[in-house]
Amino acid sequence: MRKITSIKKIMGTKLSKYGFHYYKKKPNTWIFSRKYQEVDQFVAVYESNFSQSIRLELYTSIDMFRVFEISDFVPYWEEQYGEKDFWDYKNEDDFIEILKEFVDAIESHGLKALEELSIPTRESEIEITLEMHQELFENRDSMCKHFIEKYGVTFHNLKQGIDLINQILKENKDTNYEVMKKVLLVLAAYYGEAIVIQFNGTWLLDEKLNTSKIEIKKEHRTLYSFPLQNILSAWTSISESENILFLLYNDLFIV
Repeated sequence: MRKITSIKKIMGTKLSKYGFHYYKKKPNTWIFSRKYQEVDQFVAVYESNFSQSIRLELYTSIDMFRVFEISDFVPYWEEQYGEKDFWDYKNEDDFIEILKEFVDAIESHGLKALEELSIPTRESEIEITLEMHQELFENRDSMCKHFIEKYGVTFHNLKQGIDLINQILKENKDTNYEVMKKVLLVLAAYYGEAIVIQFNGTWLLDEKLNTSKIEIKKEHRTLYSFPLQNILSAWTSISESENILFLLYNDLFIV
């Protein structure tokens, strides 16, 4: 089955009416894009690593980490399908039918969702610079030690550590970002080092992608964790949820 041919034919033809063009393929992902009022908008088909199934993702250049899946923008979705985000297929006909449903969802609700994603938010205006990633990478040991000594936490009880991080983030939910930068770096140093110890990971500084990250080898696969981005996401959404860091950490066990 030539998946890219079906994706270009089914989705590309319909999406071209709205100014989208086929942008590129990334691992397990086929992406369309368009320019909308100075914002790059993306429609992506992502394929699971573990089964013959795909899902739809929408995001923009305003915040590449803010991704809408189909259940996030189709109002009747959970009522009709529950928490289903991936669509299973057995053959090419199934694959094509799913793509058609994706297009219907985009036309009925996805274009409006992309407009919502294209509006700058407080979170999207917060920039993590390469210098911040460099500081974390170079000084993570001293920052982590400072956090442990100040609060008396360990790596053996990470739940206690994450609870403390959430408490600090909650107390500072309205603090100015410039004031919070150093705090976020210290929290990321501890959180990241806990992941390194748990999964025998390795800190890396990827200057090409302007990010610090942790590389984790699991069997025949390589995973990456992004502690600073994760801490920032937890801070900006702390009023809505205190589970983000737990979920991201637990995901590393099941992937």
